[in-house]
Amino acid sequence: MLPRLMYSFGSVESGVAASNARTVRTVIFTAHRDVATMQEAIGYTDSDEYLQVQAMLASFRG
Repeated sequence: MLPRLMYSFGSVESGVAASNARTVRTVIFTAHRDVATMQEAIGYTDSDEYLQVQAMLASFRG
């Protein structure tokens, strides 16, 4: 199997102060999927699921 991991870091304004007085929180988003072949991995990049995950990750990059 070939693992595929997509990830993104983002900052979210929480409106609530932490002990260091910051209201911004760092979040990590990941999506993981195993595929059996490289061809299947390449095909996955055309799927709706892949495109939705990519759009969600991109929306938090600012």
